Amino acid sequence: MASRDLFFILNGEHPKLAFSEVLAILQATERPYSNIGKFDQLMKISTTLDSVQVITQRSALVHRCCAQFFESGDSVEEIMETAKEMTIDSSLVFGKNFAVRVKRIQNYGAHIDKVDLERRLGTIIFNHLKQVNKGMKVKLENPDVTFYGVFTEKRFFFGLSLWKSETYSQRFDDRRGHKRTFFHPGTLEPRLARVLVNLSRVKENELFLDPFVGSGSILIEARLIGANIIGCDIQKRMVQGALVNLQQLHLSGNLICADARHLPLGDEIFAIATDPPYGRSSTTKGIELNTLIQSFLVSAANILQKRRYVCICSPTHIKLQTIANDLGFKTVELHKMRVHKSLSRTIGVFQN
Repeated sequence: MASRDLFFILNGEHPKLAFSEVLAILQATERPYSNIGKFDQLMKISTTLDSVQVITQRSALVHRCCAQFFESGDSVEEIMETAKEMTIDSSLVFGKNFAVRVKRIQNYGAHIDKVDLERRLGTIIFNHLKQVNKGMKVKLENPDVTFYGVFTEKRFFFGLSLWKSETYSQRFDDRRGHKRTFFHPGTLEPRLARVLVNLSRVKENELFLDPFVGSGSILIEARLIGANIIGCDIQKRMVQGALVNLQQLHLSGNLICADARHLPLGDEIFAIATDPPYGRSSTTKGIELNTLIQSFLVSAANILQKRRYVCICSPTHIKLQTIANDLGFKTVELHKMRVHKSLSRTIGVFQN
């Protein structure tokens, strides 16, 4: 399948994490990609059209995906000149009616009248489509097809909307901690849990491990994307609670009560993502967090397949990269994010 230009509208709270998540999904699913462009809350990339399905099924931080028809500067004159020369792939346009929508990321394009631009672009599209689909009409409410323009960083991107996240986001909300049978304070929010799974680059049907399973947030997301899952926790109560939460969602997995420093597993693990205990409501059983993470990574090196990935969180004061590198892990990426007023976390991805 030939590659084509796409652009993605990304989560505004964690845009850098969203960029990394998209690339990790493409790598995990072995989709080809090239010509990456990163802008404020927008990512453009050339990849196969079937990549849209895997990205939108797996991603937590993509809000919309569009087939790109053109890119231009942010002046009306340049937008209209470029629009007149664009080629619309009619094979992607199905339905009886369409609308044009223009969005501003942050306050980019504030000098442009959006309604007027939508009207002018709509006229160009109508004149083009009437040559191949004479019945295609404009419909502003609930159209069959939406053409989508975005202003970001003095650029304007325009294309056909292939997917938007409103319905999909609700499925994450339905799995929030307080809606589960077993609740524990400090439970990871489902979207972040999904991101950690994606950053581990786990493939469908591969064996995935969370060695600090807690209430099961990460395992749930890993199972939902098709991984085979195994979870460990030193506290029997947490293992039992995570199992209950999996069963609530009709998901299966293998959970054992075990110390993450001494994992009773062979070298059959293909991906690890985990969030060790470090919050106000968590306990490390009196073990210093530095020591706990170091001991876990020693154990992980023995059970994780070579050239595969571990994604791990820690408070920013922990020298996570140094610990991992000293043990022979290669740093792939690091992200920092605020948890609350007194706590920020590092998300590290390392290759065995």
